[in-house]
This record gives sequence, structure tokens and C-alpha cells, in this order.
Amino acid sequence: MFIPQPAFFDIFGLIVFGFIVIISVWALRTKRQLPRWVLIVLLLVGIGGLIIDVSIVYTIYIR
Repeated sequence: MFIPQPAFFDIFGLIVFGFIVIISVWALRTKRQLPRWVLIVLLLVGIGGLIIDVSIVYTIYIR
């Protein structure tokens, strides 16, 4: 059974939270069908996740 290293989840988190931020900003700018509050929650979750993941990746793997 393949069990990925913890670094995989940190880097994967960067990708996922970045995707969430991009989708929510795009939807907010183009006025898509999702309710505005859902987009704002997605944006806040994405930004929060990005901040946490970037700090973890920077302090553990880059610095």
C-alpha cells in the first residue's frame, strides 16, 4: 500500500487552495450562478489554507 510522505499533502494543499482561490475570484468577477455567500466562504477558506500551507512549506522545506 502506497502511503505518501507528509510533504505531498503540503504541496497538494497549495495546489488545492490555490485552485479554490482562483475559482472563487473568477466566479465573483463573472457573476456566475453560485450564491455570493458561497463564493465568499470559498475565497476565505482558500486564502486561509494558502497562508497556512505556504508558511508550512516555507518553514519546513524551503528555509
